[in-house]
Amino acid sequence: MIQKPFSPSFSAPSKELNNGCGSSRNVLSTALTVSAFARLSGRFVCYVLIALAGMLQSCTDDDTYADKREREHEQIQGFLVTGAQVMDEESGEWTLNVPGNIRVISEEEFYRNDSTTDVEKNEYVYFGQSGVYMQILDKGTGEKLAEGETCNIITKYIEFNIASDSIQTTNLSIAQAMVPDVMVCSNSYGVFTGTFIQGMMYSTYVSAAVPAGWLVPLSYINLGRLENENSSYAHVRLIVPSTQGQANASANVYPCFYDIIYKRDRSKPVSNGDSSAPARLQD
Repeated sequence: MIQKPFSPSFSAPSKELNNGCGSSRNVLSTALTVSAFARLSGRFVCYVLIALAGMLQSCTDDDTYADKREREHEQIQGFLVTGAQVMDEESGEWTLNVPGNIRVISEEEFYRNDSTTDVEKNEYVYFGQSGVYMQILDKGTGEKLAEGETCNIITKYIEFNIASDSIQTTNLSIAQAMVPDVMVCSNSYGVFTGTFIQGMMYSTYVSAAVPAGWLVPLSYINLGRLENENSSYAHVRLIVPSTQGQANASANVYPCFYDIIYKRDRSKPVSNGDSSAPARLQD
């Protein structure tokens, strides 16, 4: 599949989706033409994509929640086989290239391997309690979020809607680069909580709630900055079911894939309710 990244010149994917509700249908072109997309702002296009994705996932009023969860399970199983490939038509470079034939390992095997996944074998660990799949590309340098600690975490990410087979949101575009997604995260006895204070996720879904799936890696990755040539940022890939996802995914029952980089912010933690907080934090 070739799809341009999120920008005002976004082109609708032509691949058809059979979401288990009957005949295959074109996900976007049946609703809007490509030329119409070109006249819309990037963020408005994002809202339209999410609305259409929700419409396709909702199917009919006859679908029970169990039906939707079963369909979601099938979508995830399909993704484990196919992965996802999205190419920028202008540059010819991959916007997202997720290899298929994912090798799923158990939590027991993951812990035996010092909480790592073998990227060369395309391993993802499956967490049975949450239903989240995780691949650690880089644990990063720095320190884990310590017990009782709260800090700002800067994230760069791509959100891929597995059900509609398309990039749904990302903050990697030029327009979003100056306002990265920032979340205030805390560790209380090994339970992680997070609140967005700015960024694409916060503005798109009109919610400060950090998806629970985004917090899963915090038990295993280090948070730091690039202090020298040996430093690196934590980098993970996640397959997140609707029960651990953002508000729209939860409401419409669809899974998402995320490619996320986590960075520790040097400034002290702030919240949306803090009047002394800066208007925006920049990477």
